[in-house]
Amino acid sequence: MADIEEWEGNVDHMYLDTRGFVTVGKGKMLPDSASASALPFRVRATDALASEDDIRAEYDLINGMEASQTRNAAFYEQFTSLYLPQVDIDQLVQDHVRQDFEALLRQYPGFGNLPLSAQIALWDMIYNLGPRGLAQFRMLRQAILDGDWEEAAEQSHRNGPSEERNRYVFDLFIDAAEEP
Repeated sequence: MADIEEWEGNVDHMYLDTRGFVTVGKGKMLPDSASASALPFRVRATDALASEDDIRAEYDLINGMEASQTRNAAFYEQFTSLYLPQVDIDQLVQDHVRQDFEALLRQYPGFGNLPLSAQIALWDMIYNLGPRGLAQFRMLRQAILDGDWEEAAEQSHRNGPSEERNRYVFDLFIDAAEEP
C-alpha cells in the first residue's frame, strides 16, 4: 500500500475529489457532515479542536462547491480554516487498509495465494472503490478466480482514477501471469 499517497495525495483539509465527493487525508471520502464531524479537525489559526458546528459548516461549504476535474485538492485550502493532523490521517489510512483487507478476504478467500502483483492491484482497487465498488467488478472477479490475468487486466479499468493509475493496475495484473 506504499503507493496510496502517490495516487490519493495527502491533504489535511476537506476538498472535492475528482468525482465531487468531500474528501480528506489520503483519499478518505466523507459521505456526510456527520462523518466529518466525527474526526478531530483542528482550527488552523489556533490549533484548537474544532467544534462540531465548525466542522459541519466547513463540510457544507466544500460540499456545496461545484466539482471540477481541473481543480486539485490545493484549490480548496483557501476556503478552509480547519485541518486534520497527520497522526489522524495516518490512523484513517490504517483503519481503511484493515477494513479493506478483511473485505478482500471475504471477496477472494484465496487472496493470500494470489500472485503478489494481483494482490497489489486488488489493494489499489478496493482502496479506491471500497468493498461494494470492487464487488461490482464481477467479470474481474471471475477472471481472477480462473487465473486469467490478461482478462483481469482488461476488466480492471475504472472510471474516475487517472489513466495512469488504471494503467498501473492493468500492468500489475499482466505481471501476475509471470509470477508463481
